[in-house]
Amino acid sequence: MNPKKYELSEKLVGSLGDVLASAQTAYNAGDCERAEKILQQVLELHPQISAAWKLRGLNAFKQGHLTESSNYLHQSLSLAPDDAGTLFYLANASLRDLDCAQAIRLYERSIDLKPDVPEAHNNLSTALRLAGRPSDAVVAARQATQLKQSYGEAKNNLGLAFCDLRRYPEAINCFEKAIEINPNNLEALNNLGVALDAKGEMEKSLIVFERALTLSPQNVDAKINLGNVFRKIGQLDDAAALFSEVLDENPADLRAQANLGLVLLNKNKPADAIVRYKKALAHTPNSPDIQMSLGIAQLLLGDFEAGWQNYEARWLAPSFAIKRRSFNSQLWTGQPLKGKSILVYAEQGFGDTIQFVPYAPIIAKQASEVILECQRDLLRICSNLEGVSEVIARGEFLPETDFHIPLMSLPHQMGTRLENLPLAERYLTPSISATQRFHDQLESTKTSIGLVWSGNPERQDDRMRSCPPEALIPLLGLDSYEFVSLQVGTSAGDLPSDILDFGAECRDFADTAAAIEALDLIITVDTATAHLAGALSKDVWVMLGHHADWRYLMNRTDSPWYPSMRLYRQQKIGDWEGVVGEILDDLNSGIRIART
Repeated sequence: MNPKKYELSEKLVGSLGDVLASAQTAYNAGDCERAEKILQQVLELHPQISAAWKLRGLNAFKQGHLTESSNYLHQSLSLAPDDAGTLFYLANASLRDLDCAQAIRLYERSIDLKPDVPEAHNNLSTALRLAGRPSDAVVAARQATQLKQSYGEAKNNLGLAFCDLRRYPEAINCFEKAIEINPNNLEALNNLGVALDAKGEMEKSLIVFERALTLSPQNVDAKINLGNVFRKIGQLDDAAALFSEVLDENPADLRAQANLGLVLLNKNKPADAIVRYKKALAHTPNSPDIQMSLGIAQLLLGDFEAGWQNYEARWLAPSFAIKRRSFNSQLWTGQPLKGKSILVYAEQGFGDTIQFVPYAPIIAKQASEVILECQRDLLRICSNLEGVSEVIARGEFLPETDFHIPLMSLPHQMGTRLENLPLAERYLTPSISATQRFHDQLESTKTSIGLVWSGNPERQDDRMRSCPPEALIPLLGLDSYEFVSLQVGTSAGDLPSDILDFGAECRDFADTAAAIEALDLIITVDTATAHLAGALSKDVWVMLGHHADWRYLMNRTDSPWYPSMRLYRQQKIGDWEGVVGEILDDLNSGIRIART
């Protein structure tokens, strides 16, 4: 923060005014010791001069004496409650201590008294962002930029608020303007690279981070950010080198430790990642992000007992903060449920909900009432789950219950291990009439195969798990099969237009389930469609990237969660041709596929 220098506001005359002016001069020159001596003498004789207390507070802050600074500023405010400058500096102190609610109140009071100070609006924007109010932060940062057109810090803050709202094009524009004002603005450069990465423009983000490192070769943020992009595009050795470089300088750097662990996971070395994570936790035991990552590595190896427990740390992790919710009921941690009601709520993606929703009927055997909250697109397909009293779309009114629990915490609370997974031949049921509608469009003589090649493009790992549509072209030459697109979203039109398109008819997962039910086999990348086919007990062949998600475990060709699932894994990063080649071999060999 670079606060505006509020000048002394008291109308002082004679020698006292000269003395205070000399204190101000010493403060401005960085001679804090002389300024303190002068101010101490003044206040011993004139303790009612608020401006002297304020300057003494600023002087103490400059020296790092934070408690004294706050005390002096509060003394100044008690003498002059409507001093906008004192309110501003006290707000800065609250923001520094991450007391965002207090900082917001103080900034707003300061702005009410003196609305034309751009720094106050900018710092208010920071406090609002940290308080989880990005839309309000946009308003405050915009006001700062309107008051001061060349205010690069405010443009950077505005970009951060847009990032929080996932409005990446606007964020990128803000960061670029901040860099135009100051081409050496490392913070804006790093933020620009992060926004480009989030928007999927990784090649551009690489250029930006490399530019930041040219300006400041030892900049840790740029090294870690560049390493992350290298990891996402599969340049794992380059990523590891950057993270190791950071750790050579600071072995306790948690971001580098966590990201190096991710590189090891991406190299399919979960045991090595576990060693790395445990080493990081030895340095900093209270690190929920690291503990969560440790849990994921343990789950990947099938160590469900330790994995589920460590994965619970996600609720304390800063990276998971946006998913935290408050309820009036008690969190269920295994208490008796006889005669009690419980809310089970979806917390992550569509596929996660589909995979773990079988736990709701299981817990229904213990509780008198189970309310399931899920994503709206899953509402219809989840509406007939056995034992579930009511299914509610996220965002709708929730009835009062005795307990609540996030869906993906149920495996931990119920002691799930590989040997006792809640397997069900079929736990979701599509509409018979909708299934018939899709079935009527198929050629009756051919085995029908549904294709999905792309996942959610907003997921950071989508580049590594989605398959280029052209890689599937060899499949379309098999005359004995009828291929159907189940792809939805922006990638839906990527395959030849002459194949049947069921994806265009799918409004939600109930429709997709009916389309899957009408087909004989589903071939898909790791998306919610894979889970949905498994939940319907439909034959499904899943094409996995070189590093697959933890739920597929290591080196297996089957899934312990879905008996009807077969796994095809990349043997090297990006090798979709090899995966499709294996599938071609199996289709050509006449492998048995159950006809619908």
